[in-house]
Order: sequence, then C-alpha cells, then structure tokens
Amino acid sequence: QSQQRQRQLLQQVFPAAPAAEVPEQQQQQQQPPQQRQLLQQVFPAAPTVGQQQQQQQHQGPHQRQQQQQQLGQTDATALQPDQLTDLATLQQHMSHLSTQPVLTPGPWCSLVPLFGNHFLPCNSIPGVVPNGLQSVPVPPTISDFHLRGGYINGHIRSLGDLYKAFVVINRAVTTQQPHPLSPGGISNADGELQYIQALVAEIPVAWSQATLDALQHPSVHPPLRQQQSIPSAPVEPSVAEQHVEAMLVSRLGWHGLPGGKAVSIAKLTVKAATSLQLGHVRSMRQSRHLAFVQRALGTPDSGALNVAVKQLHVCMRKLWKVIKWDNLLKEVYWRMTVDGLPTATRMHHADSKCLCGSVCPGLQHHFWDCPIATAVVDVVLSQLPPAWCTRTPGSSPLSRHHVWLMQPPAGPTGVHRNAWLVVCLAAINAMDSGRKVANTYQQRVRVQHAAAVAALQPAAAPARPEDQPAITNFFQPAVPTAEEQQHNAAVQQHRQQQLEARLQQLAQQQQLQAATLLREAQDLAVAEFWKLVADFVILNPCPARGFDTLPHDHPFMCLVPATNLLQLAPRF
Repeated sequence: QSQQRQRQLLQQVFPAAPAAEVPEQQQQQQQPPQQRQLLQQVFPAAPTVGQQQQQQQHQGPHQRQQQQQQLGQTDATALQPDQLTDLATLQQHMSHLSTQPVLTPGPWCSLVPLFGNHFLPCNSIPGVVPNGLQSVPVPPTISDFHLRGGYINGHIRSLGDLYKAFVVINRAVTTQQPHPLSPGGISNADGELQYIQALVAEIPVAWSQATLDALQHPSVHPPLRQQQSIPSAPVEPSVAEQHVEAMLVSRLGWHGLPGGKAVSIAKLTVKAATSLQLGHVRSMRQSRHLAFVQRALGTPDSGALNVAVKQLHVCMRKLWKVIKWDNLLKEVYWRMTVDGLPTATRMHHADSKCLCGSVCPGLQHHFWDCPIATAVVDVVLSQLPPAWCTRTPGSSPLSRHHVWLMQPPAGPTGVHRNAWLVVCLAAINAMDSGRKVANTYQQRVRVQHAAAVAALQPAAAPARPEDQPAITNFFQPAVPTAEEQQHNAAVQQHRQQQLEARLQQLAQQQQLQAATLLREAQDLAVAEFWKLVADFVILNPCPARGFDTLPHDHPFMCLVPATNLLQLAPRF
C-alpha cells in the first residue's frame, strides 16, 4: 500500500508536475537566489542560527515557545550542526534512539538527510541496525547490459537530491539512454530506477509530498522537471541542511532512565548515559530485590512487596548516607539483597553441607535457619526488653523481615531507627562471619574424616607395568579345601565387621567434632556481633545527625546523660 501511494504521488507530479501556488511577489523573482536567500524565501520556517538568535531577542517568551513548537525544535542552537553522522557510533554503545512523533511536514523535508536518519527507518527490513535507508537492498541486474542500483549513493545527500536523481534516471529509462553515471558504456539504468523506487517506497507520503512541493517552488532553479544531471553532493552540508540536521538531532533521545524519564541528545550527560547503559543491570537488580523482599516477608501479595521494595531502597540509601561506617560491612548487605553471596545454593554445589548438617544451604539457611544465625538473633532479642519489643504468646517477637529489611520491631517504646540499622548490619555481618567460619570448620572435618577412612582401607599393591608378568603367574595355585574356604570367609567377615564398626565410630567422632565446632562458631559469631557494635560506638563517639535523639536508656547503644556521648548500653 505504501508503494502504491508513492506511485500515485509520482504519477501526479510527473510528467505534469503542476507548480505549487505561491504569492505573486515570489513569482516575479527572476534571478536564482543564493543559499541564504533560498533559506529565507523557500524555507521561511527554518532560519539560520544567527537569525534565530536575533529573532529571539525581539520576541517574548510565549512567542519563542510557540515558534519552537511549530518548528518541532528543542535546543537546536546548543548542538553541533553535523551530529547526525555520529549517531551510528553512539548507538552501538547505547540503547536504541527514540524519536518524538510530532513533526509537521514542510519545506524542510527536502533537506532531510537520506541515510543514517532515524526518522526514516527501513520498515521493509525490521530489526536492522542502525535501521536506516542504507539497509535497502540493491536489486539484482537483469543482464550484463544493465547496471545495478546504488551508484547514486555518493551523489545524493538529502531527500530533495533523491527526487532530483529520480527525474534524471526516469528520463534515461524512458528514452532508453545510458546510465547517467555509467563510465562510458551503454548500460541501461533500469536497476538504478528500481533502487530509487525502493528508497522512495520507504519514505512517508507526507514527507514526499512536502519535498515535491518545495522542489516545484518557483524560486528553485533549475525547476525539478528540467533537471538534466544528477546533483553531486558537496563534502560539507549547506547552511540549510545543517539547520535541518540540528533540528532533527534535537528531537532524538532515549527512554529508560529511572522513574520512566527521558533525555534528549542536547541534554545528555555522563550520568544519564551511564544510567542508560546500565538499564538491564538496574532491571535485574530490581528483580533480585523483589525476590529478596518476598523471601523476607514470606507473602505473595504484590502490593505489600512493592511497598517493601521501596522501603528497602530508602533503607539502603540511609546506610550509605547516614551511617558513617566501613563500606565493606555495607557491601555484605548489598550482596545479600541481590543474592550475590557465595552460598552452596547459588554456586550450585548440591553435595555441599553446612556444619550443622544441612544439605546445599542457601541464603535463608545461613542468615536465619542455621544455629549460628539463630544464636545471633537470640542475642539481639535478649537485649530488647518488653518495653522496646512486644512479646506475643505463641510467636517470636523478632521475625525475619525485622533483620533482613531492617524494620524495627513493634513495641510500646519504639527502637531508634538509625540504631536499629546499625544493629541489623552488625547482625548480618556476624552471621556472614559465622558462615565463613562454619565452611572452614566443615572443610577441616571433611578432610580429617577422609584421611581416617583412607587409613582403614588395606594398602593397595604397588603398580607394575602391564607387560611385566608376575612370578605367581608361572605357578599352579592349589585348590583350597572346604575347611580353608570356611576359615577364609570367617576371617573376611570379621575384618568387614571391624571396618564397619570403625567407620561408625569415625562417624560419631565426626558428629561430635562438628557439634563442638558449631558451638565454637556460634560463640565467634556472637562475639563478632558485639565487636562490630562496639566498633561503631568507638568510631562515632560524638553522635552525628540522626543519632542525637537517641534515648539515654536505649538498648545496644545510648547517650551518656551528662556528656551526650555515644556509648554501649548495659547488657541484659
């Protein structure tokens, strides 16, 4: 249908090509104007940069804004004139460009760049990058006497040049003349005409109509129907082409910034470009945060999950802005929220065991279900009196989301928000420290057990070359009697029973050793928790902003009544 509309449009223009209606004053002009005069008379909607600045000095804000909306122009003066040629390189490292759909066709369409233009996509070949008219395939040749298309690519720059070339090529095909760009042969231009028609079919009809109307303007010299040769595109674009390129570039930009925001090329910063490049990382991190919150809350309610994810982001911003502490401690929590800690579940170690005996432990085991994590949670709960944490019969007053999402537990006297952030961060790092200690102990127990089992096995015969015969091969072994066979079987059974008893004894010793090491790991995790809380108090003796309202009887840490200095609270 698009090709049919383009064909009807061309038939209306050629060969009749009626001139567009223009004011009488412009019809009386006989001399061909220069480029700047052509820009002012034929394209009054596209002034030069200098003229635009002079006009803006005499216009009010409302008139200036209305003119920019009519031109479809946004901050064009802040752009380099030939930026459109660099968009292909920029697009390789960024997401796909998006265009603003509000572009009213006008005389400027004849100066629109033909190739590499994101406003002229190649619809016949979806998914082509950079998805421009340069992706239009060249039709095959009919015979050796017909040239392929594509020879005009080096001679045309804009949409107007394309239609000028169409007039010349169409005349050559109609009159059976050689290709205008042929190196002296008699090759026909049918292939070139098919290529131009394929390009024209990709151009919007409204843009084609506006281009033809502009080229048939009486001030254009020579007229479109009298075009005799294919125009040669200069190395540098004209002033009018530069202005149109700047206008198009100013309407290009990217979507995908946080919050659904968009940014134009004129306002693109290093921060915005980095955010665009990390869009897939941000979406992946968002999905990991959602899974983490769902695991912490244990509820599939989407509304509660979205609210909790926002609260998690606020909590993480507070950790880095309010809590003045070592960032390595905060990094453990950051990795925990995106499931980035090297647990057995994440590393796909199905045969790995925790020191407590759990198979293939994951995030929930190491930071809540493991006896090491339970010891840390019990210590935290023991320091919360009933006035600070409400006890409900039949349920634990401290749930997983209180620690993982750093939400203070409910109580008559609420726990200080920032102090609870420090407590939860210290508890999570203490659990992670206990996880590392447990892995080290478990590896030690496994190595010792494997060495003890290997010592019980009979020593293997020394290896010998395959081609070396043994001396026993030359003797005929005697057939054992029934009594000897019975005796050998009894001896073998006794040895097997002794081996099984010894292996059972080793397994019991391994369990006892693991239990002892587990209690030691619990003590080390609890000690690590108190060491970290004391470390924060020592590093921040004078309460900064956010801790100056800490009560004097607050658990874990409090302010000294006389000096208002931060100190450890008495332990219960």
